[in-house]
Amino acid sequence: MQDACSDLEIEIAELEKESVVVLADIKSTIGDLSDLRFGKFNRASSELSQDVMKGMERLEHLCNAVEKG
Repeated sequence: MQDACSDLEIEIAELEKESVVVLADIKSTIGDLSDLRFGKFNRASSELSQDVMKGMERLEHLCNAVEKG
């Protein structure tokens, strides 16, 4: 029983670390989308579109991970 409790504590700690990373990614994506919405980008259009696509893919990946999670 003690081993099972220890294993659960380890798993919970790992999930908490992972959730911090996921939250940071979500905040970054939201910030990027906000910048896009309010026109704060000063970069070339092609670079901007690549960044938007990467951000959207990251957001989609995170949402899928949460659904499975």
